[in-house]
Amino acid sequence: SAFEEYYNERFPQAKADLESSRKVAGLVSGQTWKDDIMRKIVLNLMPSSLTKMAVVRTLAYRPQASFLPKVEYHGSGRVDPQKESKRYLQEKAAAI
Repeated sequence: SAFEEYYNERFPQAKADLESSRKVAGLVSGQTWKDDIMRKIVLNLMPSSLTKMAVVRTLAYRPQASFLPKVEYHGSGRVDPQKESKRYLQEKAAAI
């Protein structure tokens, strides 16, 4: 069904994003001594290249609504490809 396809496509990424958000929240607002040490390491000692790599990986997944025209990409970072919907592929094949 359509919901199963949607779930299979989006759930793994959503789950990973939720886990990442949980870790960042613990890092930013954690109150234990372990959180304090991790905060000092990440904010003061971690190279900016690692931070940039993490941001690029996070922003690479940008799904778009399949019933709208695709947005042209003008950026410099990578973008993960999006699986086309069956309906879009059928309409595209019918137009040819």
